[in-house]
Amino acid sequence: MRKRNAFLLIVAAIVCALGLGALVASLYSVFSLARVRARAQTSAQNMSALHKAFTMYEVDYGRFPVDAVPDQSLFLLYRQYVDDFRVFYNPNDMREKPIGEPREGGASARIRTEFADSCGYMYLPGYSSADGNAIFYYERFPTANRRNVLYVNGQVDLIDEAEFQNRLTNNPKPVPIAK
Repeated sequence: MRKRNAFLLIVAAIVCALGLGALVASLYSVFSLARVRARAQTSAQNMSALHKAFTMYEVDYGRFPVDAVPDQSLFLLYRQYVDDFRVFYNPNDMREKPIGEPREGGASARIRTEFADSCGYMYLPGYSSADGNAIFYYERFPTANRRNVLYVNGQVDLIDEAEFQNRLTNNPKPVPIAK
C-alpha cells in the first residue's frame, strides 16, 4: 500500500507541475503583450511631449529646429524645451542607450552625434505648423511591424509598416529654409 501511495504522490506532483507550467506559459504571453502595448503608449507620450517642445521652439524661432546634420536637430530642443533626456529615447528601441544624460559641452559635434545616434526616433526637418498632416517624426525601428508616427499637427498614430512606407512616400516635401 505504501508503494501505491508514493506512486500517486509522484503522479499528482507531475500533474501539478504540468498545470502550473501551462498557467505560467499563458500568463507570459499575456504579460508580454501588455509590455509591448505599454512601450507603444510610452513612445506615443514621448512624441506628444516632443511635439510640445517643437511648438515652443517654433514660437520662439519661427520654424522647427534645423541643424546642419538633420539627426542632430533634436539636440537643439534639449535643456531649453525638454528637461528629461529620456523623452528622446524610444522604449521600443532595444539598442543600448547611454546610462546618464548627455554630457556637458553640448556644442561639441561628437556629443551631438552620440545623442542623435542613441535617439530612437527619426526627425524630418524643414516642416512648420502650416504643414498639417505631414509626418515629421517617427520611430526609427518598427515593433511587431508597426510604428508610432507624429504628424506636424500633433497627432500621434500607431500604424502598420506598409502604411507607414506609403504615407512617407506621399509625405509633402518641406519648404527649404534659408539659414
